Amino acid sequence: MILLYYVISCWLYTISQTLLLEHEEQTIVLLSFDGFRYDYIKKFDLENFERIAYHGVKADSLEPTFITKTFPNHFTIVTGLYEESHGIVANYMYDPVYKEYFDPVKSSKESKWWNNTVPIWIENEIQDRHDINKVKNKNDKTYKSASIYWPGSEAIYNNKKIHFIKSNYDPAYTFKKRYDKMIDLLLEPDPVNFITCYFEEPDNTAHQYGPDSKELKEKFISLDEEFGYFLNKLERANLYDAINIIIVSDHGMSTIKRENVYTLTDYTNAEDYDLIDYGTFLFLNPKDGKRENVYKKLHKIPHLKTYYKEDIPEEYHYKNNRRVSQIFALAEEGYFISPNKNYTLNNITQIFGDHGYSNKLKNMHGIFLAHGPAFKQNMKIKTIKNIDLYNLMCYILDLKPHPNNGTLDRVKSILKEKTLFTVIMKNPALIITLLSVCGLFIIVVILGCTLSCYRNLKDSSKRYTSVNDQEVPLTQWDENDDDGMMAPMK
Repeated sequence: MILLYYVISCWLYTISQTLLLEHEEQTIVLLSFDGFRYDYIKKFDLENFERIAYHGVKADSLEPTFITKTFPNHFTIVTGLYEESHGIVANYMYDPVYKEYFDPVKSSKESKWWNNTVPIWIENEIQDRHDINKVKNKNDKTYKSASIYWPGSEAIYNNKKIHFIKSNYDPAYTFKKRYDKMIDLLLEPDPVNFITCYFEEPDNTAHQYGPDSKELKEKFISLDEEFGYFLNKLERANLYDAINIIIVSDHGMSTIKRENVYTLTDYTNAEDYDLIDYGTFLFLNPKDGKRENVYKKLHKIPHLKTYYKEDIPEEYHYKNNRRVSQIFALAEEGYFISPNKNYTLNNITQIFGDHGYSNKLKNMHGIFLAHGPAFKQNMKIKTIKNIDLYNLMCYILDLKPHPNNGTLDRVKSILKEKTLFTVIMKNPALIITLLSVCGLFIIVVILGCTLSCYRNLKDSSKRYTSVNDQEVPLTQWDENDDDGMMAPMK
């Protein structure tokens, strides 16, 4: 019994260590397709994207944070914070403390714009998964992150840069080259366990021609083909079922007609304000003494809702940051505010696409697909929020999330429940241990039964011998006697 106790104890310890190991070795590849609207997969019959949806998890849509622009939402996904919290409140913005303007190309490497928080790719490399009381040794596993063109990845956080960063956008660095690089990173001797990769389509094409155009349909033929190329390479490398692929987009896209474009300078005097950003919304900082005048004039523009910064609705989680302009105006879906007449004449086509509207509008929603060992299969769910993805990824990677605006509870149902059976099936060594324990248990049971039978036979044999030694005739036995016999009659 002592031996059995020892074996079972060792087996339970092995299970606990296997559970920990399985959790630590999870890998995530996070792909973002800019402007990939929630309904494009079905609309354009995208076979390879549908393949991921069938084998994994597909949400009805992914709700972005407000405003529905590229840089703010990409940073929300990797931090779990509203835009007012992480500070990237628009693609173009002005910081009154720095007294500088942010440009998505020129300012991306300047860490001061991003250092209000730490994204998950940094935490993946610096957090210790081990018990805080355990001394880390040189044999402990290291964790490495990689990023290709993801907004914010070029910055330095707490003097830390990740293992691999592809920066300085190059049109020659095609989507296939990005897929090839990710495969290489996953096949390194000490592979990365977290990758983010950004793709600028279908956003570019939809901006130019609109989300219902034949040009966008043609673009998706190549996008789906290239994505299929990536999936096939994963399968050939035996990675398709070994890693977690999460596919997202930062926002959706709406159609805008030329007749729904209003020119700002038709209603205001451009000398009364600094225009920071325009289009589906306006960022305006009025000149001294012009605040009320500018506000009143903006109210005259049709299909435009204008706010003083302090009056921006709480539901947008947007007004509590110094980089939000003093006056903010939001257009209704399908409407666009051009900065001046020259822009209107030279840049506005009959039909085009744009985003930036309220994040509650379905056309502003993106996609969410997930496949891999951490996720359930063939599961359809309702709309999820992109602020919850950070907590989801932290859970999969066994990271402690920093304080954020999301929650794991809203998305935890898409994860596989860890059961003893799944752990056993993924670990041959554990199967051997389990079979050994079962074999020992059976042997112990057989030995116990054999010993019990032997003792019973021995006791029966003693009783039979004592009866015969007394040579008592059967006629003198009393069946009612306790021990089945009686003393000889005199």
